[in-house]
Amino acid sequence: MADYLNLDRINAKMADIKESLSVLAGYAALPDEDFLPNPERIRWARYSLIMLTEAATSIASHLCARVFNRAPVTYGDSFFILAENKVLDESLAARLGKLVGFRKPPDPPLRGHRRQKSARTDA
Repeated sequence: MADYLNLDRINAKMADIKESLSVLAGYAALPDEDFLPNPERIRWARYSLIMLTEAATSIASHLCARVFNRAPVTYGDSFFILAENKVLDESLAARLGKLVGFRKPPDPPLRGHRRQKSARTDA
């Protein structure tokens, strides 16, 4: 099986997961009154969660492709494929599948600014 898996890729993603978990554990240890009013801490926590999610998804997709010869339809689908093959518990796969939706932040609303016309396209 090791011949089929890119262990360097998996190890690099595992390092990303461990680093993100360390950052999140540090923030989880803070009292709410120290964490919640600090936008920078919230941004870093969100970034760490996104990095963790992307690393887990990358590993899961790699396993699906290399071990089970299946391409996930969606990012979250990779966790369900692993659950179908008894690699993950179904409840964990469901939670990880939901977590994938957290990856892409919504586009920020424009506040008090009008969209500027481009000189090239709106001339």
